[in-house]
Amino acid sequence: MALPTAAGTPERAAAIDAVRADVPDIPISDEAGLVRRRSTDRSALLGPHMAVQTSSSLAEAVATPTDEPQVVALLAACARRRVPLVPRGAGTSNFGQTIPLDGGIVVDLSALTGVTAVGDGWVRARAGTMLDDVDEVLVPHGAELRIHPSSKRMSTIAGFVIGGHGGVGSMRFGGLADVGNITGLRVVTAEESPRVLELRGASTGLVQFSFGMNGVVTEVEVATTVRREWRDVMFSFDDLGSAMRFGWDMTVSDGLELKNCMPVNAAMAAHLTPLQEFLPSGRAAALAMVAPASVEPAADVARRHGGHVTMDVRTGEGPRGFPGYEYTWGHAMWWLRKGQPTLAEVLFLLPEVRPVESLLELVERTPGEPWVSSTCQRIGGRPSPQVAYGIDGSVPGRLAEVSAIAEELGCLVVNIHRPKLTSASIRGFSAEQRAFKADVDPFGILNPGKLEDPDPVDGAGATGTEADALTASGWASRFETATAHPAAGPTGPA
Repeated sequence: MALPTAAGTPERAAAIDAVRADVPDIPISDEAGLVRRRSTDRSALLGPHMAVQTSSSLAEAVATPTDEPQVVALLAACARRRVPLVPRGAGTSNFGQTIPLDGGIVVDLSALTGVTAVGDGWVRARAGTMLDDVDEVLVPHGAELRIHPSSKRMSTIAGFVIGGHGGVGSMRFGGLADVGNITGLRVVTAEESPRVLELRGASTGLVQFSFGMNGVVTEVEVATTVRREWRDVMFSFDDLGSAMRFGWDMTVSDGLELKNCMPVNAAMAAHLTPLQEFLPSGRAAALAMVAPASVEPAADVARRHGGHVTMDVRTGEGPRGFPGYEYTWGHAMWWLRKGQPTLAEVLFLLPEVRPVESLLELVERTPGEPWVSSTCQRIGGRPSPQVAYGIDGSVPGRLAEVSAIAEELGCLVVNIHRPKLTSASIRGFSAEQRAFKADVDPFGILNPGKLEDPDPVDGAGATGTEADALTASGWASRFETATAHPAAGPTGPA
């Protein structure tokens, strides 16, 4: 589905001018500063390779529709003119989601805001609504979001659904791909006469983690849970293995109410700067989000692993007023990057058999001292610890070397260093998703270039960087097989 005009050509400029004429009520700006800001996200923070590959990737204009009818009109105009569109929320993606690879128009959805409905166990909001605002609306209902990213205060609800996979709450409710977490999506197709589709239940998976390639989402409905007065609790441990085994126990202890838990090694703990008074030097740690009634029994579990509590405050009342989850998930690497500008991250799931021992062996075999943080989560009901493994990205070949060792040990590595959805991504792009894309985007104008060719020609798409050579199997196998196993873990947290 090649586009007839290329980025930066007179033909493309004329096509965009024609779109402007077709939709005069929609602001469409080509101001250089705005275009550059809306053409980037936080992906480059996790390593130098993404930054190199996307340094010249810019849109040619930014459109800011204010409601769904304007989104429909814009999509119709761009379909007629074959102008690429890249939907965008707040730009907090770590995976290159909103970086335009073929120019065109970035569709800034930040003006589509507001919670439209709250029900028993669900909430519905327009695409550009900040997740923090959604949670505030839920307070009088005694409810809260089941899952949200560590960037909740900065992320939009549609951006999270389209480019996220899990987050705070995933240790209890699984990831966004787990059926029931996303209950509905309203999606506009990219056709000359666009349709507005309502996807329900499992069919929302056709659009989730699609990077905006499968329609423009205008409303999102997600599941909620009972609101708790969470506490941020820090636990200190002798070593990473003890912290990891504690994290496993927190994930499988259904009698405890926890929403988040992140074990870290001592090297990583040293970079969580505002928390240093609660992080004894040279010791591993785990930062958890715990319901008040579960703090004492969680401390009992920590003691069984040689740990103890060093901080216990209401969420948001810790150092500098940051909620504890803003040191976990993607935020952990943001804190690390402040002190390690050459950071590169290897992201992987631990194997289901002997997960902790596999991580410790990887640390032993890795040159230098890595910075390790692990987010506790479930996929398909099964514990699936996710590890962000920080290394010095300035060392040639180091990223590929560590990725290969991790895969050899049974870890499932994700290649987060290319701005594309591939078989090595968190979620593959299934045959059903490809068929849906062909239906809703017949001209291929939605975020073109983001999808790996299922039958690539040798060398096609290669950038010549180390990112192309990574050993990375992706996580599709875990998503596909997780629900086929019994609910209990296979061997425990060894």
